[in-house]
Amino acid sequence: MTNLVSPETNTPGTDASKAGTFQCPRCFREVRRQSESCPKCGLVFSLWERGAVRAQGPRRWTVDEDPRAESLWAEVEARPEDETRHEAFLAYCQEARCLDLAAQRYQAFLLQNPGSRTGFLFRDRILLLAQFDSKAAPSPRYQPPRASWLKWILGLGAAALLLALFMARMMMES
Repeated sequence: MTNLVSPETNTPGTDASKAGTFQCPRCFREVRRQSESCPKCGLVFSLWERGAVRAQGPRRWTVDEDPRAESLWAEVEARPEDETRHEAFLAYCQEARCLDLAAQRYQAFLLQNPGSRTGFLFRDRILLLAQFDSKAAPSPRYQPPRASWLKWILGLGAAALLLALFMARMMMES
């Protein structure tokens, strides 16, 4: 996991000497502590670590903190080729807003399995999910299809015309 700049390391003489800044965990750009997202890569910090990035740096998760996530991760480790287990773990982490936990687990997984296509795929999905807060995005308002009444009128007119032609043909044959 990336070592973020914590308030203790913001001392004069270090690269992070600007008070009130930290490094983005994705692109390592210096960001003001009040920022909600990285202006360079778009990472949404509240999605990344439940807001902990700005407060105290990277968070180290323990099994006691989120047993459901850990049980899902144990299933992933038991069968790493099963993408449905990866999906379940990532979906839970997104819902619980603990994508940093998922990122830590996948980082360790990739260190042990450097050739894992699935590991890289899901690590990249975590980064994408952390850039977009689906709960913050406004849901689209329902808009009925345009001119739907016109389509009904034209359809009924065509049906009436076909019926009239059919009736006229029947009358001519008799």
